[in-house]
Amino acid sequence: MKKTTYIMLGLMVAGVVCAMGVMAVFMHSYKLDVARYKMSGETVSLKFDNPVHKVVYVDNDTTDGGVVIRGIKGLKVRESDTATEVTVDVASDWAGFLDCRVDSGALTVSINYEAMHRYYDVDVTKRRVFLNSEDFVIACVNVPKGILREVDARWGTVYVDSLKTDVLVTKVDDRLVLNHSHIVRLESRSKTISELKLEDSTVGKADIRSVGKKFTVVCKDDSSMIDSMYIDGAYRKPKKVNLNFRKANIGHFKYNPADKNTVANVYF
Repeated sequence: MKKTTYIMLGLMVAGVVCAMGVMAVFMHSYKLDVARYKMSGETVSLKFDNPVHKVVYVDNDTTDGGVVIRGIKGLKVRESDTATEVTVDVASDWAGFLDCRVDSGALTVSINYEAMHRYYDVDVTKRRVFLNSEDFVIACVNVPKGILREVDARWGTVYVDSLKTDVLVTKVDDRLVLNHSHIVRLESRSKTISELKLEDSTVGKADIRSVGKKFTVVCKDDSSMIDSMYIDGAYRKPKKVNLNFRKANIGHFKYNPADKNTVANVYF
Protein backbone atom coordinates (compact mmCIF):
# COMPACT_ATOMS: atom_id res chain seq x y z
CA MET A 1 0.00 0.00 0.00
CA LYS A 2 1.39 3.40 -0.95
CA LYS A 3 2.48 5.95 1.60
CA THR A 4 -0.14 8.44 0.38
CA THR A 5 -2.87 5.83 0.98
CA TYR A 6 -1.77 5.44 4.61
CA ILE A 7 -1.83 9.19 5.03
CA MET A 8 -5.36 9.44 3.61
CA LEU A 9 -6.62 6.63 5.86
CA GLY A 10 -5.02 8.31 8.84
CA LEU A 11 -6.69 11.60 8.04
CA MET A 12 -10.08 9.89 7.66
CA VAL A 13 -9.77 8.14 11.03
CA ALA A 14 -8.65 11.36 12.68
CA GLY A 15 -11.63 13.17 11.16
CA VAL A 16 -14.09 10.59 12.47
CA VAL A 17 -12.57 10.69 15.96
CA CYS A 18 -12.68 14.49 15.95
CA ALA A 19 -16.33 14.54 14.85
CA MET A 20 -17.29 12.06 17.58
CA GLY A 21 -15.50 14.19 20.14
CA VAL A 22 -17.33 17.33 19.06
CA MET A 23 -20.68 15.49 19.16
CA ALA A 24 -19.95 14.16 22.66
CA VAL A 25 -19.14 17.66 23.91
CA PHE A 26 -22.31 19.03 22.27
CA MET A 27 -24.53 16.34 23.79
CA HIS A 28 -22.96 16.83 27.21
CA SER A 29 -23.47 20.59 27.01
CA TYR A 30 -27.14 20.20 26.07
CA LYS A 31 -28.06 17.18 28.16
CA LEU A 32 -31.81 17.24 28.73
CA ASP A 33 -32.94 17.16 32.34
CA VAL A 34 -36.26 15.34 32.78
CA ALA A 35 -38.43 15.83 35.86
CA ARG A 36 -41.66 13.99 36.68
CA TYR A 37 -44.36 15.10 39.11
CA LYS A 38 -47.56 13.47 40.34
CA MET A 39 -50.47 15.90 40.27
CA SER A 40 -53.11 15.33 42.96
CA GLY A 41 -54.00 16.92 46.30
CA GLU A 42 -57.13 17.99 48.14
CA THR A 43 -60.00 19.50 46.19
CA VAL A 44 -60.03 23.29 45.94
CA SER A 45 -63.35 24.97 45.05
CA LEU A 46 -63.36 28.22 43.11
CA LYS A 47 -66.67 30.10 43.39
CA PHE A 48 -68.32 32.44 40.89
CA ASP A 49 -71.32 34.63 41.65
CA ASN A 50 -71.76 35.73 38.03
CA PRO A 51 -74.52 34.04 36.02
CA VAL A 52 -73.13 31.37 33.68
CA HIS A 53 -74.94 29.68 30.79
CA LYS A 54 -71.88 28.58 28.79
CA VAL A 55 -68.70 26.69 29.69
CA VAL A 56 -65.58 26.90 27.49
CA TYR A 57 -62.57 24.61 27.91
CA VAL A 58 -59.21 25.75 26.48
CA ASP A 59 -56.06 23.61 26.38
CA ASN A 60 -53.80 25.66 24.14
CA ASP A 61 -50.04 25.50 24.70
CA THR A 62 -48.65 28.73 23.23
CA THR A 63 -45.16 28.13 24.66
CA ASP A 64 -42.29 26.38 22.88
CA GLY A 65 -43.09 23.12 24.65
CA GLY A 66 -41.26 21.55 27.54
CA VAL A 67 -44.30 20.60 29.64
CA VAL A 68 -46.02 17.27 28.95
CA ILE A 69 -49.35 16.56 30.68
CA ARG A 70 -50.35 12.93 31.02
CA GLY A 71 -53.61 11.40 32.20
CA ILE A 72 -55.86 14.38 31.49
CA LYS A 73 -58.61 13.69 28.96
CA GLY A 74 -60.62 16.88 29.33
CA LEU A 75 -63.14 18.71 31.52
CA LYS A 76 -66.26 17.64 33.41
CA VAL A 77 -69.40 19.81 33.59
CA ARG A 78 -71.98 18.69 36.13
CA GLU A 79 -75.46 19.99 36.88
CA SER A 80 -76.32 19.99 40.58
CA ASP A 81 -79.79 20.13 42.12
CA THR A 82 -78.39 21.65 45.31
CA ALA A 83 -75.89 24.17 43.90
CA THR A 84 -76.79 27.86 44.17
CA GLU A 85 -73.68 29.19 42.43
CA VAL A 86 -71.12 28.03 39.89
CA THR A 87 -68.04 26.34 41.34
CA VAL A 88 -64.93 24.82 39.80
CA ASP A 89 -63.47 21.88 41.72
CA VAL A 90 -59.77 21.25 41.05
CA ALA A 91 -57.00 19.28 42.77
CA SER A 92 -54.68 21.56 44.74
CA ASP A 93 -51.64 20.65 42.62
CA TRP A 94 -53.45 21.95 39.52
CA ALA A 95 -55.05 25.02 41.11
CA GLY A 96 -52.16 27.38 40.38
CA PHE A 97 -52.12 26.42 36.71
CA LEU A 98 -55.82 26.83 35.97
CA ASP A 99 -57.24 30.15 34.77
CA CYS A 100 -60.99 30.65 35.22
CA ARG A 101 -62.88 33.76 34.21
CA VAL A 102 -66.48 34.74 33.51
CA ASP A 103 -67.34 37.12 30.70
CA SER A 104 -70.83 37.78 29.28
CA GLY A 105 -72.23 34.62 30.83
CA ALA A 106 -69.41 32.37 29.60
CA LEU A 107 -67.06 30.63 32.03
CA THR A 108 -63.70 29.91 30.38
CA VAL A 109 -61.47 27.29 31.99
CA SER A 110 -57.95 27.22 30.54
CA ILE A 111 -54.62 25.59 31.36
CA ASN A 112 -51.85 28.15 31.96
CA TYR A 113 -48.70 26.64 30.44
CA GLU A 114 -46.67 29.79 31.02
CA ALA A 115 -47.29 29.50 34.76
CA MET A 116 -46.06 25.90 34.62
CA HIS A 117 -42.89 27.00 32.83
CA ARG A 118 -42.16 29.58 35.51
CA TYR A 119 -42.95 27.33 38.46
CA TYR A 120 -40.95 24.33 37.25
CA ASP A 121 -38.16 26.41 35.67
CA VAL A 122 -38.66 24.80 32.27
CA ASP A 123 -36.08 25.33 29.53
CA VAL A 124 -37.00 23.66 26.24
CA THR A 125 -33.35 22.91 25.42
CA LYS A 126 -32.30 21.77 28.90
CA ARG A 127 -35.24 20.80 31.10
CA ARG A 128 -38.50 19.01 30.34
CA VAL A 129 -41.29 18.36 32.84
CA PHE A 130 -43.86 15.54 32.83
CA LEU A 131 -47.00 16.11 34.92
CA ASN A 132 -48.94 12.91 35.65
CA SER A 133 -52.51 13.49 36.79
CA GLU A 134 -54.34 11.20 39.21
CA ASP A 135 -57.71 12.25 37.79
CA PHE A 136 -58.74 12.03 34.14
CA VAL A 137 -60.25 15.54 34.11
CA ILE A 138 -58.44 18.80 34.84
CA ALA A 139 -61.43 20.10 36.82
CA CYS A 140 -65.15 19.72 37.41
CA VAL A 141 -67.47 22.67 36.78
CA ASN A 142 -70.62 22.49 38.92
CA VAL A 143 -73.59 24.50 37.70
CA PRO A 144 -77.01 25.08 39.31
CA LYS A 145 -80.00 23.38 37.78
CA GLY A 146 -81.52 24.90 34.66
CA ILE A 147 -78.80 27.40 33.63
CA LEU A 148 -76.40 25.49 31.34
CA ARG A 149 -77.11 26.06 27.65
CA GLU A 150 -73.79 25.58 25.87
CA VAL A 151 -70.39 23.85 26.13
CA ASP A 152 -67.37 24.58 23.96
CA ALA A 153 -63.98 22.86 23.63
CA ARG A 154 -61.37 22.84 20.89
CA TRP A 155 -59.44 19.93 22.35
CA GLY A 156 -60.09 16.90 24.51
CA THR A 157 -63.23 15.37 25.93
CA VAL A 158 -66.10 17.21 27.59
CA TYR A 159 -67.98 15.06 30.11
CA VAL A 160 -71.51 16.34 30.75
CA ASP A 161 -72.90 14.84 33.94
CA SER A 162 -76.44 14.75 35.40
CA LEU A 163 -77.82 17.36 33.00
CA LYS A 164 -81.53 17.59 32.27
CA THR A 165 -82.42 20.24 29.71
CA ASP A 166 -84.55 20.94 26.66
CA VAL A 167 -81.66 22.23 24.53
CA LEU A 168 -77.87 21.89 24.76
CA VAL A 169 -75.67 23.56 22.15
CA THR A 170 -72.15 22.16 21.84
CA LYS A 171 -69.03 23.09 19.93
CA VAL A 172 -66.81 20.21 20.98
CA ASP A 173 -64.26 19.35 18.31
CA ASP A 174 -63.16 16.02 19.77
CA ARG A 175 -65.32 13.89 22.10
CA LEU A 176 -68.60 14.57 23.93
CA VAL A 177 -69.63 12.16 26.69
CA LEU A 178 -73.07 12.29 28.33
CA ASN A 179 -73.39 10.64 31.75
CA HIS A 180 -76.76 10.34 33.53
CA SER A 181 -78.11 13.12 31.30
CA HIS A 182 -81.39 13.62 29.46
CA ILE A 183 -81.49 16.17 26.64
CA VAL A 184 -84.50 16.83 24.44
CA ARG A 185 -82.45 18.46 21.65
CA LEU A 186 -78.68 18.30 21.22
CA GLU A 187 -77.23 20.72 18.67
CA SER A 188 -73.59 20.18 17.68
CA ARG A 189 -72.02 23.16 15.91
CA SER A 190 -68.54 21.68 15.73
CA LYS A 191 -66.98 20.91 12.36
CA THR A 192 -64.92 17.93 13.44
CA ILE A 193 -66.57 16.10 16.34
CA SER A 194 -65.22 12.54 16.41
CA GLU A 195 -67.33 10.77 19.03
CA LEU A 196 -70.62 11.03 20.92
CA LYS A 197 -70.90 8.66 23.86
CA LEU A 198 -73.92 8.07 26.09
CA GLU A 199 -74.03 6.29 29.44
CA ASP A 200 -77.37 6.11 31.23
CA SER A 201 -78.41 9.03 29.01
CA THR A 202 -80.99 9.89 26.38
CA VAL A 203 -81.21 12.41 23.55
CA GLY A 204 -84.47 13.15 21.78
CA LYS A 205 -83.06 14.79 18.64
CA ALA A 206 -79.38 15.19 17.76
CA ASP A 207 -78.59 17.77 15.07
CA ILE A 208 -74.96 17.36 14.00
CA ARG A 209 -73.72 20.19 11.81
CA SER A 210 -70.54 18.47 10.66
CA VAL A 211 -68.26 15.57 11.58
CA GLY A 212 -64.61 14.73 11.03
CA LYS A 213 -63.23 11.95 8.87
CA LYS A 214 -64.48 9.41 11.40
CA PHE A 215 -67.50 9.79 13.67
CA THR A 216 -68.57 7.22 16.26
CA VAL A 217 -71.68 6.99 18.41
CA VAL A 218 -71.56 4.71 21.45
CA CYS A 219 -74.44 3.83 23.78
CA LYS A 220 -72.90 2.06 26.76
CA ASP A 221 -76.09 0.48 28.10
CA ASP A 222 -79.65 -0.42 27.12
CA SER A 223 -81.07 2.68 28.80
CA SER A 224 -79.04 4.99 26.53
CA MET A 225 -80.54 5.99 23.19
CA ILE A 226 -80.98 8.73 20.59
CA ASP A 227 -84.46 8.99 19.12
CA SER A 228 -83.32 10.70 15.91
CA MET A 229 -80.01 11.93 14.51
CA TYR A 230 -79.35 14.23 11.56
CA ILE A 231 -75.87 14.88 10.15
CA ASP A 232 -75.51 17.74 7.68
CA GLY A 233 -72.04 17.00 6.32
CA ALA A 234 -68.34 16.26 6.72
CA TYR A 235 -65.60 18.81 7.22
CA ARG A 236 -62.48 16.94 6.13
CA LYS A 237 -61.28 16.66 2.55
CA PRO A 238 -61.58 14.54 0.51
CA LYS A 239 -65.29 14.47 1.21
CA LYS A 240 -65.42 10.95 2.58
CA VAL A 241 -66.57 10.02 6.06
CA ASN A 242 -66.93 6.83 8.09
CA LEU A 243 -69.90 6.73 10.46
CA ASN A 244 -69.60 3.99 13.07
CA PHE A 245 -72.92 3.19 14.74
CA ARG A 246 -72.19 -0.45 15.64
CA LYS A 247 -72.58 0.25 19.36
CA ALA A 248 -75.25 2.92 19.00
CA ASN A 249 -78.96 2.88 19.75
CA ILE A 250 -80.50 5.30 17.24
CA GLY A 251 -84.18 5.24 16.34
CA HIS A 252 -83.98 7.28 13.12
CA PHE A 253 -80.91 8.46 11.21
CA LYS A 254 -80.52 10.78 8.21
CA TYR A 255 -77.34 11.95 6.47
CA ASN A 256 -78.02 14.94 4.24
CA PRO A 257 -74.82 16.76 3.26
CA ALA A 258 -74.99 20.07 1.41
CA ASP A 259 -72.19 18.75 -0.80
CA LYS A 260 -73.85 15.94 -2.74
CA ASN A 261 -70.43 14.55 -3.72
CA THR A 262 -69.70 13.48 -0.16
CA VAL A 263 -69.39 9.73 0.28
CA ALA A 264 -70.49 8.26 3.61
CA ASN A 265 -69.73 4.75 4.81
CA VAL A 266 -72.25 3.90 7.52
CA TYR A 267 -71.68 0.92 9.81
CA PHE A 268 -74.54 -0.36 11.97
